Amino acid sequence: MRLSARRPGHGDRRCHLMPEGEAWWPGWAAWRGVHRLLAAASVVLLSALPGLAGTSEIAGTVNWTDGTRVPPGALVTVKLLDVGQPEGAVELASIVLKPGDEAPLGFRLLYDEALIAPRGSYRLTARMAVGKLALMESLRSTPVLTVGGTADPEILLERIRIAAGAPERSPVGREWVVASILDEPVTGAVRVTMMLGDNGTAQGSSGCNTFTASYELSPEVLDLGSIKLTKRGCSTPIMRIERGFLKALRDVRGWRINDQQLLLLDAAGTVMMRLDEGR
Repeated sequence: MRLSARRPGHGDRRCHLMPEGEAWWPGWAAWRGVHRLLAAASVVLLSALPGLAGTSEIAGTVNWTDGTRVPPGALVTVKLLDVGQPEGAVELASIVLKPGDEAPLGFRLLYDEALIAPRGSYRLTARMAVGKLALMESLRSTPVLTVGGTADPEILLERIRIAAGAPERSPVGREWVVASILDEPVTGAVRVTMMLGDNGTAQGSSGCNTFTASYELSPEVLDLGSIKLTKRGCSTPIMRIERGFLKALRDVRGWRINDQQLLLLDAAGTVMMRLDEGR
């Protein structure tokens, strides 16, 4: 503090107690007002950001076969999916990582706790790609967070063995039976099927109803038109499977035959469905 003597008028000198430097800087009062406004704005901005207390992380590893060469420019994307929604899987969080030459690759994926329900179903998937070219992906998703989930997740990437374009491995002209939708097995008496006809029409059973749709097929790409559906009603479990199938089918943009299974993929390369050849 500084004792500063100043003459407010023509009267006697008066002694004022004021902060150091205030008497020597006429703009002090204006600056103090601006400072207070900035402080208030900072409080408002911080209150608008998601609270750190509501953010958690999943720590785990992505692994792949020893000796697999990781090409330059490769990136690994890890996603947290909510697979318990009637309308299909919903992405809750993701992270993109640059892998080293050897596995495993550690990751820490942040997510919003408010999005997690105690009875929900959540899974991790991963994919390695160079640009739009997928090299490896997790053909089995990893359950996390809730009942049945692992606390130390390890995601296994498998090399994609593309058989597209080989006539004997074409998906056309054969009946395919859906084994799983977003890695949820289709079990029980319900049978979900699809056949891609030579005439450019896809048809099959969605569980309760039958469907048809036009399609265009090229190596790695499957483009389905509008889906026409009959209007039967069935039990709640069957209708739930049907809704999940139709939602996944509308998201399909690509295909691969991996070993003996037909994989239907979305635009990001995520496996939407696995289908076995019908007997």
